[in-house]
Formats: sequence, C-alpha cells, structure tokens
Amino acid sequence: ALRPGGRAVIQAPATSRYAPEFVDAMEDVSRDPATRATFATWRSPWLWLESAEAYAGLLAAAGFEVRVARLEELASRETVVGAMRIFGSGAEAGYLGPYYPSPPPDGYADRVRTLVRAHLARRAAPDGTLDVTFRRIFLAAVAV
Repeated sequence: ALRPGGRAVIQAPATSRYAPEFVDAMEDVSRDPATRATFATWRSPWLWLESAEAYAGLLAAAGFEVRVARLEELASRETVVGAMRIFGSGAEAGYLGPYYPSPPPDGYADRVRTLVRAHLARRAAPDGTLDVTFRRIFLAAVAV
C-alpha cells in the first residue's frame, strides 16, 4: 500500500512465547474443565515468527528494504493486579476476541480471566510481585 520510498515502522509482540507468563496461563485455560472445549476452537489472530531475520525476510519478500529488524526482550516487575492490567491491554483481545467459530458461552471470559489471574498469583514471589516478560519485534523498512 506504500509508494516507492514510503516508510513503514512496526513494533509488535514477537515469537510464539511473546509473553511467557500469559502463554503459560493460557495452557491452564486449555486444561480447565470449564474452558477447554471452547478454547480448543480458538484460532490465533497472530502471526508469530521466531527471529528478527524471519520478520525481515517477510518484509523483504513483500517489497521492502529492511533498515532495522531487532527482536528485544523487555521485562518489568509487576503486582498481579499490574500484570492483569497488562494482559487486559492487549493479549486479552486476542484470546477473547472474535477468534472463535461461534460466540463463547456466558461466563467464559470471566473464567479465563480468573484462570489467568490465578496462574499469575502462583508465579508471584512472597512480596506479591512477578516478572512479566515481552518479546517484541522492532522493524523499519522502506518500500522499493
């Protein structure tokens, strides 16, 4: 969609374990008797590549000259409430959005949030905090 010389700058979650704490929490959702059948029908809205080189290759194949392709891991120390706020700011939309063949049953979203919160609480240190890690891709490219 860009004319030659147009610039694209992208920052997005990257790798299949983009946020290990959330990915692992969703494993709990996949095993829970109240959520497993519905979650089994979920289809990921994300395209995960495992390296900066793979993302750069994707853009190059689409006609871009890649100027920056960097995968970074960022971590922050959070309370469980803070970690849930982070989950709710992005990941939740992917896991609870319109990515099911039919609308999930009543109470499904609340149960998922409860399971995620419980998972994060189990990971918390005695002071109630845990590390929340994100793997992000940073890309800058020019259309050729």
